[in-house]
Amino acid sequence: FSKYQLSRGWEDSNVQIEQADPLTIATDALIHLRRRSLEKMVEDNQRILKAASHRGENIIPFLERHQQLVEKIKELETSQK
Repeated sequence: FSKYQLSRGWEDSNVQIEQADPLTIATDALIHLRRRSLEKMVEDNQRILKAASHRGENIIPFLERHQQLVEKIKELETSQK
């Protein structure tokens, strides 16, 4: 009995199990990794923006970068549907 097989009880009960599509699993995993990467970039940009604001620097480039990252996250979400 492999840990990746269904138990005999499920087989004996004739439970219908939907087999996962490996391509879908891989695609979902890559999307999740990309989304997490973009979220980390947003967090880093927010931290840098806050520091620049405290120093009195121009924060417009950081706001623009934030908007770009948010748009990429939205595009990723719409491509997932």
